[in-house]
Amino acid sequence: MIGGSLRGRKLVAPRGEEVRPTADRVREALFNILGGSAEGAVFLDLFAGSGAIGIEAVSRGAARVVLVESGRTALAALERNLRILAPEGPAVLVRSPWPRALAVQALRTEAPFTIVFADPPWEDAPFPSILESLSAPGVTAEDARVILEHEARTGAPERGGRFERVRVATYGRAGLAFYTPLSGWVASSPA
Repeated sequence: MIGGSLRGRKLVAPRGEEVRPTADRVREALFNILGGSAEGAVFLDLFAGSGAIGIEAVSRGAARVVLVESGRTALAALERNLRILAPEGPAVLVRSPWPRALAVQALRTEAPFTIVFADPPWEDAPFPSILESLSAPGVTAEDARVILEHEARTGAPERGGRFERVRVATYGRAGLAFYTPLSGWVASSPA
């Protein structure tokens, strides 16, 4: 179920084991921690699955939401959820795997993002490359917040690219790692 202005509405969940949806209590905790910062945000939901996080961001007043997903089953559920819950909302769906160059280019047209949420498959989660990609010039705002959902027992990196972890919250098997930009970080130019 969704909170915010769409409170109480139900989402269609993808069938099968391709997607591990973020639990309702984790989603609720995430938006409680973010507080009012979702309002007016340019929000990126990587590995969007059913779209629950991105649609919640729409419901909480985000100015623009970009959802990135590539799994066939997840895309079917996500497209249906967007049609039903945010048909005229500020949501854009990018049907591409991360970090394919095409997806990054498409994302840059929506950037800079002020809040990024990423929930990749927990086995071999590409957290370092996600943080590096988000550190490229123009992708995230100077004061961007990045949240990585991870398996609580394995954790998430302390640093990556221009971001450093400032908080971790755990909810059963799931953990949320919160990142803010390092002060004085300068992007290196490609050789």
